[in-house]
Amino acid sequence: MIYQKIFFVRYLFEIGHQKAFDMVQEELTPRRIKLAWRTTLNKVDCGVFTMRHMETYFGDSASSKWKPGFTKEGKFQNKLLENLRQKYAATLLLWRMNTKRDEILGHARQYCQTVDPLVRQGDRGKAAYEITGRLMLFG
Repeated sequence: MIYQKIFFVRYLFEIGHQKAFDMVQEELTPRRIKLAWRTTLNKVDCGVFTMRHMETYFGDSASSKWKPGFTKEGKFQNKLLENLRQKYAATLLLWRMNTKRDEILGHARQYCQTVDPLVRQGDRGKAAYEITGRLMLFG
């Protein structure tokens, strides 16, 4: 924890934050919020949880107001994590500053040209279904 505090305080000084000096002198104890969607079995999706938390948290002090869309660990949460993983991967891969973007799009075009049209039609139907589901979840 001590290194995290050092780097955090250094950052606050760099941006000229008014609380930077106070943070040097304060004894900080992290507080772990008890979240209803906390997992015990899932050890691989911390990045997806982090992305969603950053996307949906707007500083409400009461965690009861914060609604990132997660449920308790189980099938529904797994499906949601899969959808979010796809969303974040697509965003990163297709970002205009991604130096590999054109290569990725080329592979996608090649897939569309080489795969049986019936398979593509099935993929398109599945995609439409998934998109509808995401819209219902996230608006």
